[in-house]
Amino acid sequence: MNKIWKRIGDAFFIVAGVALILPLFTDLPFRWELTWTFLAPAVIIQRLREVNEKGRKVEPILTIGMSLLLFGISFYSLLFNKM
Repeated sequence: MNKIWKRIGDAFFIVAGVALILPLFTDLPFRWELTWTFLAPAVIIQRLREVNEKGRKVEPILTIGMSLLLFGISFYSLLFNKM
């Protein structure tokens, strides 16, 4: 099960990287929301795995909270802002 979560997290990192680089090579406008929509779940998965493996709790929980906040703001911005 740990391998599955690692691969899902890696896939989110790759998609976030593609969303960051894609506007450089196309005529699409840069949207920071796309990057954070995929980067935040990748960070959350990585930190949850760290909590389970190492037992550290304070720093990963703060990181998870900030990632959830950034994910919420970016998702809200994607849904309700017209560009």
